[in-house]
Amino acid sequence: MESSKSWVLVTGATGYLAGYVIKELLEANYRVRGSVRKLADKQKYAHLFKLPKASPDTLDFVEAELSNTECWEAACKDCLYVIHVASPLLLKTPKDPVKEIIQPAVQGTINVLNAALKAGVKKVVVTSSSSTVHSGHGDKTNEMIFNETIWSNIEFCTPYEKGKMLAEKEAWKFYEANKDKIEVSVIIPGYIIGPVLSKNVAASPTLVIRILKNEMPGLPVLSFPFVDVRDVAHAHVLAMENPNATGKRFLIANKTLLIEEVAKILKKEFANKGYKIPTRKVGKCPLKFAALFDSEVRLVLDYVGKFYRIDNSKSVEVLGMKYIGIEESLIEMAYSLIEHGIVPKKSPKK
Repeated sequence: MESSKSWVLVTGATGYLAGYVIKELLEANYRVRGSVRKLADKQKYAHLFKLPKASPDTLDFVEAELSNTECWEAACKDCLYVIHVASPLLLKTPKDPVKEIIQPAVQGTINVLNAALKAGVKKVVVTSSSSTVHSGHGDKTNEMIFNETIWSNIEFCTPYEKGKMLAEKEAWKFYEANKDKIEVSVIIPGYIIGPVLSKNVAASPTLVIRILKNEMPGLPVLSFPFVDVRDVAHAHVLAMENPNATGKRFLIANKTLLIEEVAKILKKEFANKGYKIPTRKVGKCPLKFAALFDSEVRLVLDYVGKFYRIDNSKSVEVLGMKYIGIEESLIEMAYSLIEHGIVPKKSPKK
């Protein structure tokens, strides 16, 4: 690290992943500026001031909106690095996917990168998604091993996946045009799990929440390449500091599990603590019916029956990643959801 006083801008600071990126940076003696949509909504980021090494001298916040072209240059001022985590994500099907998801994701990335360049930032690390790699491949999916050289088939992607993919493409276009002035790396996380820092949770904890609350009609044949949020945050900082990471994208995922396997892990730990964990399997037809009434079910229909095999060797070889076990991540996540009151605490079975 070049200086313990170096400022790092983290966009989307109220988010699940961004909170851990901020925690990691503070522990590495960086000073952090987090962007939030509204400074007045202090309850959304107040928990970050309780992080180790957080103080008025090491952590501050700035108001910035992805679609606003003017606010980002001030946000980037005096920063040595930028970690661009912010991206629109809706749990419900949007009325206008282009306006609500795709345009903000793409334009926000362009705005942050241009502002970083003008402000003299050394390097930007962009958060992408494994959906830019493994989506839209249809029947070929189960035969493939996914790595950083593969891109999703955008024609068959959801609006969120299209937004992430087009935003990353813009980041690489920007890098090619400005590689003599600024460095860029991209982190491509899988399905993020692990303990939450606050009640402000979005999409990532939804699966574990629904299993613990027994809100799923059954367990579909779904798989996700899981990764601990602490590993993803660590990968961002490693890519930021490592010159060999410049100009590269890194797939950050540990292990692919079926939802059935996730439920078994949680049942083993929580069944005797009063939680009824679903075990019944469900086919695609009942899911299609459930999707008529449940927007979250509707979002995962295209993933049913697919198993995503991931090659994370590049992250290990270049960044030196060592991954936290998925069973540990799931159990710690569940306990943290209970601790924060997101999942009700129940009485153990006698």
